[in-house]
Amino acid sequence: VANSEACTACAHGQYADTHGSGGCTHCPKGTELASLGASEKAACSQCAPGFYSSNAGSHKCEPCDSGSFQGDHGSSSCITCEAGSANAHQGSTSVNACKHCIAGQYAAAGAAVCSLCPGGTASAVIGATSVNTCTTVTAGFYAAEGATEGKPCAAGQYQQSPGSSQCSDCTAGKYNPVTGGATLLACLTCPKGHWCVAGAKAPSKCAAGSELD
Repeated sequence: VANSEACTACAHGQYADTHGSGGCTHCPKGTELASLGASEKAACSQCAPGFYSSNAGSHKCEPCDSGSFQGDHGSSSCITCEAGSANAHQGSTSVNACKHCIAGQYAAAGAAVCSLCPGGTASAVIGATSVNTCTTVTAGFYAAEGATEGKPCAAGQYQQSPGSSQCSDCTAGKYNPVTGGATLLACLTCPKGHWCVAGAKAPSKCAAGSELD
């Protein structure tokens, strides 16, 4: 009795290299095969550098994700960028795509972008691997996000709390002639016959014939 079942072409990612085969064979990991009805294993093409296929029978290799790279042909996985570096691009073919974080930034392994040190902290380290590298600035200093070092509060200002991202102005009636004021006591009382606006660096004399209200 003749077999009533018709032969079916092998699907994408598969091949059959013998006549009368009872089934199709999956292409191995690290290869791809987009066409139907392949009759030999050689039809399974190795993934190009920057691409991978993690499963047997893949019809298409996938580009390496950001934060990784692959320089070899026929790969089933990609290599993660080391901590302290980042790669924002897909399909990278070299470790050189993983760029070291600049000072004021850090990254865990496999990062697409480096993260900024939080406000109130700073880091001069290149290629920092953790937020713990970002050290808290002391009182009298401030640091914006991504700072490489703390900056002293300007004259006319102060900051008494460590780990601050900005400084506070001395209130009206006070002044501070020096930088790096670390307590409210850095703001001096405006002397008699003078006036001081908020954030004053020095007292201003009242005009002749006038007095301070």
